[in-house]
Amino acid sequence: MDKQDKLIARLFKDTLIIFLLSMFASVIGNIIDGIITGKFLGTEAIAAFGFTTPYQRFVTIFPAVLALGMQVLCSKALGRGELREVNGFFSLAVAASLAIMIFLTGATFLFTEQIADMLGTEENLGAIRSLTIDYLEAFSLSLPALALVTVLTPIMQLDNDRRRAVIAAVVLSVSDIIGDLACVFVFDGGLWGIVIVTAVSYWLATGVLALHFVKPNSNFKFLPRVLNLQYLRETFLIGLPSCLGFGASVLRVAFFTRTAVAVAGGVGVPPMPQWKIFSDS
Repeated sequence: MDKQDKLIARLFKDTLIIFLLSMFASVIGNIIDGIITGKFLGTEAIAAFGFTTPYQRFVTIFPAVLALGMQVLCSKALGRGELREVNGFFSLAVAASLAIMIFLTGATFLFTEQIADMLGTEENLGAIRSLTIDYLEAFSLSLPALALVTVLTPIMQLDNDRRRAVIAAVVLSVSDIIGDLACVFVFDGGLWGIVIVTAVSYWLATGVLALHFVKPNSNFKFLPRVLNLQYLRETFLIGLPSCLGFGASVLRVAFFTRTAVAVAGGVGVPPMPQWKIFSDS
C-alpha cells in the first residue's frame, strides 16, 4: 500500500468513526432516558416512552440527512480550497436544520394531543396518554440542540478537532445520567423531569461543540451572507440514503407499537431494544 492509499484509508476510517459518533450522539440521550425509565419509573412510564419511539426517530431524520449531505459537499469544497463555498454549505445546513427543528418544536406544542393520537395513545389509556403528552412536550425542547449536535459533530473531523466531538458526547452522556438519577432520587421529577434533563444535556453538548468556532484557526464559520438556498436540494439528495434507514425504522416501530396496543393494551408497548438489555439486568 503506497502513501496515498494509506492516507485515503486513514481518512475513510476517521470519517466513519466521526459519522458513527455523530449518529450515536444524536440518540444517546434517548437511550439513557430509556434505561432510567425502565429501571425506576414503572410500567406506565415505560409504556409512554415506548409510544414516543416513532416520534423520536422521525425527528432525527432531518438533521441526519442535512449533516451527511453537508459533510460530503464540504469535503469536496475543502479539497478545492474553496473556504467561502465550504462556509456556504455549513451555514446552509445549520440554518436549515435549526429552522426545521424549531418548526417541529412549535408544531409539537400546538398539536401534542393530535400527535399522541397518531402514536396510538387513545383516551382510554389514561395515565399512559398523559405521560406520553408530557414526554412529547418536554422532548421537543431538545430538538434545536439535537439538530446542532448532529450537524456540528462531523465538522470537528473536517476541521481537525476530533477530540472535541468525543468530549461533547461524554458531556452529554454524563450530564444526562447524573441529571436523570438526581431527578428520580432527589427531585421526584418523573418522566417529564427526565426528558427536561435530556434537553439540558443536549444544549450543554452543543455549547462544547460551539466553542470550536471561536478558535482563531477554525476554517468553519456561520456566515448567513454566503448561504445559498440553491444547494439545499443537492444537500438533501446526497443525504437521502440515511433518510431511508431512519424512515424504515420509524414505520417498523410504529407498526409493532400499534400491534402491541391491539394485543395487550398500553402496557404491552415494548421498550426500545437498545436499553431493554440494561433494564433486565
